[in-house]
Amino acid sequence: MIEKAKKIAAGLLLLASLLPLARCSSKEPVQPQDSKTRVTLQEQGKSQHPEMGRPIYVLQDFITSDPQARVFALVFALAFVWPVPLILTRWKSQSRRIIITTKILEIPLCAFTGYLLYCYISDPLWQLLSGGYVAVVGITVYAVAILVDVANWQRKKART
Repeated sequence: MIEKAKKIAAGLLLLASLLPLARCSSKEPVQPQDSKTRVTLQEQGKSQHPEMGRPIYVLQDFITSDPQARVFALVFALAFVWPVPLILTRWKSQSRRIIITTKILEIPLCAFTGYLLYCYISDPLWQLLSGGYVAVVGITVYAVAILVDVANWQRKKART
């Protein structure tokens, strides 16, 4: 049952990686403190956020020529697809050591994905879109499945 919940959560995270995650929801540019700059920005009609209203996708920066943006895009994408290789490895492997290692790796990877989503949720400039909500549900289901798995392991260890 726990593995089935993890598979469903992994599918939700993969689905979230294809949907738009968030977009900048600020209608007004961030106003500088001094009035002279504020008036200049209002006169020119310029925004300090050039990507205002543009949705963020997980795989959007792989096409750019900037190597730093590609590395960030790779880390960002790995935050959504990591459950799939772990589940496949556990499914194919008969070794107890590999199964335990993948279960241990799930905890920090789940925490990393949760932290990444928390950064978008807690920032008032970002508005979650459908992919963001699906990712939050997916990582929550995965985290609960990990907690149940750890509780079952503790209960089994206490019996012996």
